[in-house]
Amino acid sequence: MTYTLMASTGNMIDWFDNEPEARAALQRIVESDPAAADDVALFIADDEGNIVDGPIQAVPASAS
Repeated sequence: MTYTLMASTGNMIDWFDNEPEARAALQRIVESDPAAADDVALFIADDEGNIVDGPIQAVPASAS
């Protein structure tokens, strides 16, 4: 599996081969810039590159 953080512009921010690390990175981005919550999402792809989940977005902890 590949876990990719994407901006709403279509640009890749980063990718991971570990889901907890990818989700933690997404949360860190949103915590450091709450406005990014609508602009950054996590997509999960299988080993063939097919998207199997996403977009997954995070919310700032203060908003939950």
